[in-house]
Amino acid sequence: MPGLREIRVVDGSRRHKQPPLRQKRKGKLISYRVILFIFLVVGCLVVALLNISSISDTRTNADMRKTAVQEKDDKAEQIILETLEPEPDTSNSEEDAEEETKAPKKKHHSHKHNHEETPEPELDESSAGESSDAEKEVFSSLEEHLRSSVIPDCNCHSLTKDQICLCEGPDEVDDDYKDLKKLTGCDMFTVPFDPASDTKCIETIGNQASWTDLKPMKQEYDERTIKFKAHFPDKRLRAIVKVPQKLFPHEAVSEVGSYHADRVMNLNRVPPTVWTYIPVERVLEMVNKYGDEMKLIDIFAKDSKVDNYKEWIKKDFLDYARKRSLITQNHPDFPDTEVVGVSVQLFVAEVRPLLSSSLAIPWVPHNDSWQRHLSPSHPFKVKHAVGFVRQSELAMFDYVLGNGDRSPNKNNFVVGACRHHTHVSKCGSGPKHPGPPSFITLDNGLMFLYDLVPGRSPDGPNPLLKDTFCIFEKKLLARLRELNDEVFSKVMQEILPKRLQKFITLKMLHKCDHRLHKLLRQVDKCVEEFGEEKVIMS
Repeated sequence: MPGLREIRVVDGSRRHKQPPLRQKRKGKLISYRVILFIFLVVGCLVVALLNISSISDTRTNADMRKTAVQEKDDKAEQIILETLEPEPDTSNSEEDAEEETKAPKKKHHSHKHNHEETPEPELDESSAGESSDAEKEVFSSLEEHLRSSVIPDCNCHSLTKDQICLCEGPDEVDDDYKDLKKLTGCDMFTVPFDPASDTKCIETIGNQASWTDLKPMKQEYDERTIKFKAHFPDKRLRAIVKVPQKLFPHEAVSEVGSYHADRVMNLNRVPPTVWTYIPVERVLEMVNKYGDEMKLIDIFAKDSKVDNYKEWIKKDFLDYARKRSLITQNHPDFPDTEVVGVSVQLFVAEVRPLLSSSLAIPWVPHNDSWQRHLSPSHPFKVKHAVGFVRQSELAMFDYVLGNGDRSPNKNNFVVGACRHHTHVSKCGSGPKHPGPPSFITLDNGLMFLYDLVPGRSPDGPNPLLKDTFCIFEKKLLARLRELNDEVFSKVMQEILPKRLQKFITLKMLHKCDHRLHKLLRQVDKCVEEFGEEKVIMS
């Protein structure tokens, strides 16, 4: 019967004959398997070829990135700091400001053109000795160098390659401010600060009964801390109030601790700062009074999941502080009242970022090439000496105290040092810092609390985390050696207010001792490798 299996006897054996349809199916199945096998083989070959190509591209890209980084590093050497745009003159009319803005732009292009025609030579290791000798001749201390670098009459149009444009301020404090220090003990113009006046100034700014008003301060994208400004009967005096908050829970504690450490190290660059308590009710009154006027930056609102400034203060400050038991009750000065601990710091006049000043150092965004100049292997130019020695001083200060939140473009400030190439009067309105410019240490809200560890950072972590750091500021180094013998943690415990010692614990201070030991070992290593005269700079 067609389609049925037939049985035939051949040579005494029985064989089964498959029907035609099933034979066709079997043949197709074999063909599919062969085709699939071929596809698998071809696919494997393609993947292998792609992997080889990818490895080659990766190596090529790595080489290109390495070359690009080197080019950026070389470009950083060539930056002419004076050619950056000057700050606008806010003290004149709009027409005058427009005319004055045009003139500097001409000079800007002229300076740039001259620089391109006669580029400054790159310094290599062979010139390290000469550079170090020149640096030693130029200055014997940061302040002396600043005084000696001032250009007479601010005539900055014919600078040599080793000069920077430093315009000296007025000979003395403005007449309207002369009696302020005598009355309050607070000097908002002279940096370094006079420790002898600290006690009186701290009593003045810390007495919140004398505050006439407390106002919220505007936020910036790179300044997202919650802070307020305290006003006084004498309108010339102001203070910055910082509080515990979700992102920076020990902001206020660190600011006060840093002030005391600054005085212990004889730097005197942190403004007088005091720890005090303010009633929560006063904060709420301020928020209700000014909160509607404050615009909250969108990314802050999104991160905190709030809609406005009032909600932000309530959630990230007050609710968080209460959750962390940072809001207390029954304080001796405020019975039956909820209070929160805050830092109060003297507001200083004419402060500007380092990179917006005449004391700026060569710096490229998202690149830590600036750190290599903190080693005799890559000497800096003489005109940048004071800027780099200051970065060394800051790195030493931050390293001992455990702060990794600073770089040339972040939390790095000067007083005076307007970049304008005409005259100090063109540097904006308001009272001027007298005499030569100086450095000031602000925004120390992450001190003591964390261990410094190497990590990825666009501008580099604390330079002292690198073995290549080998430039040390002489006066601070001498003081740190004394503190190492005296035991830094013991000295700090003696001067820290008792109320702060429950936050800045002995364990934290012992970590400072440990980092100080490591810093001094690094000094010994560098002196052995390069010699003391190239490593320790005044």
